[in-house]
Parts: sequence; structure tokens; C-alpha cells
Amino acid sequence: GNNGAAFIEVLVANSANDGGPSDYHNLVITSAFMSPSESRSQANRYKLRMFSKEELCKPALDKKWDRIKIVCTQPYNKNIPFGVSVVTLQGPSALQPKCNDTPLKIFIPEKPLITSHEITPEKNIAPQSQKTNTNSDVSSESKAASH
Repeated sequence: GNNGAAFIEVLVANSANDGGPSDYHNLVITSAFMSPSESRSQANRYKLRMFSKEELCKPALDKKWDRIKIVCTQPYNKNIPFGVSVVTLQGPSALQPKCNDTPLKIFIPEKPLITSHEITPEKNIAPQSQKTNTNSDVSSESKAASH
């Protein structure tokens, strides 16, 4: 399920290979989830899309893979956090164990845990009133110890 991304692409790889960027292959080509006007107005940001086997890229579909990379982009509205809210993967039913028929589900929180504007040096430094052993604290401790 989408969470504000205009485009989403799904890449897959096998960890037995080198694991470099060239080892990833398209499973789902870059797909539009929001139009430019929807992106600017933040309309339909939670759109859900399901892809059938016929819509997946055949070369990646025919190989075994154990890594997935989801690439989300939002070129139309730089002021909103974006990503995916839920991803469900299903393999061929012949390969799934008979005791567990549930598909693999990956939970991604609705809101990002950290947004880019929260990671600033100013916000990671404690205010002066919360710091310990400042010069004034050391001088008053020294005076108290000398008396």
C-alpha cells in the first residue's frame, strides 16, 4: 500500500551473488501511484495496488531471490514524507509449506520513524540547562569543596 509516493519500483536479488547494485533486477517496473496534482494536494496518498503474475517482469520472476528493494520517489511534492505502508509477497503455492499458507507480510509504519528534517545537529544537542559539568557547575562545586 502506498503512503504518499508518486512512483514505486520493486527490485529483487539473490544473496548468493555479489550483492552489488547490478545484481538487482526489476520485479515491478516503476509504477505510478499518484499523479502530479494528487501529489501536490496529497489526495489518494494511501492507494493500494496489487500486481498479478502477468504484470511482473519475467526475467526476475523465473529466478530465485531472497532480497527485495523497494524504491519510492515523490518528485512532485518535496514537503511531505513518503513511502509504503504495507507490502505482501506471495510465492508459487507449490513452493509454500503446507503447514503455513499465509503469505509473507512486511509491516512498515504509517508514519516514518525519522523524517529528514528531524535529523539536524541542533535537535540532537541537549540544551545548556540540561548539560552537566558546565563551567559554572564546576566552579560552584570547587567553591563548595574548598569551604
